[in-house]
Amino acid sequence: MNRGIRVCSLLPVVLLVAAQNLVLASSNDDFERPIEPAAPVAREAVGAVLAEAHRMQAEGAFEEALALADAAVHDALALEDVPGQALAHAARGSALTDLGRNDEAVSAFREAAASWAELDEGPGQVDALARTALLLPEDDADQAETLANTAVAIAQSEQVRPLAAAEKLVEAGREARNRDQGDFARLWFSAAVTIRERGIPNSVLLAESLIDLGRAHSSRQEDPTVARELLNRALQIVKGIAPGSSTEQQCHS
Repeated sequence: MNRGIRVCSLLPVVLLVAAQNLVLASSNDDFERPIEPAAPVAREAVGAVLAEAHRMQAEGAFEEALALADAAVHDALALEDVPGQALAHAARGSALTDLGRNDEAVSAFREAAASWAELDEGPGQVDALARTALLLPEDDADQAETLANTAVAIAQSEQVRPLAAAEKLVEAGREARNRDQGDFARLWFSAAVTIRERGIPNSVLLAESLIDLGRAHSSRQEDPTVARELLNRALQIVKGIAPGSSTEQQCHS
């Protein structure tokens, strides 16, 4: 593996970062949502390698993606690029997860969490800790629960980018739901609702989190009252700001 590999065009990296930074600024809601600072990014050279790693992973070339992520870790360490190290370790964890090498993926995500903690970057820590919790085996259930709760605590105390932290909780909750880990899904969706209620009340994003949480409760096949109340709350929000939208349709499904 040539650790000096470089991608000819940095346009995908630029576009990706721009898109990420615009997510919280764009709005179809009826009020001006707060614009949060951009997430830390890797140095240009490391970011180029990571962009190629993500492309290879999206194409299903997981071994190649892992090799590129390994190269990105090496380059980031050489450049003392802490954001690059965090992103590269996370890329390794993602590729290893796709390869079914969960123990190694856990180690990679732990490294990512440590790098994000060095930067005091809350959303990155939330993402890495949640991914670690989802990958731990059943005999490490207590540790997984601790990590899941730590992710929530970090997200709820985040002062700089709380909405980005909430988005990481939503992503983790959906992954937990896909993995039939309903307790974690409900935990993370509930925390995301709390953060979004505080930061972006009466928004489509809040309604979407209420829908996620409602569906997570309905999957328990217990008293449907909680799920119905959550979906009704979402419906009332969406009717006021996005009537007839796909989000409103989700409230009925």
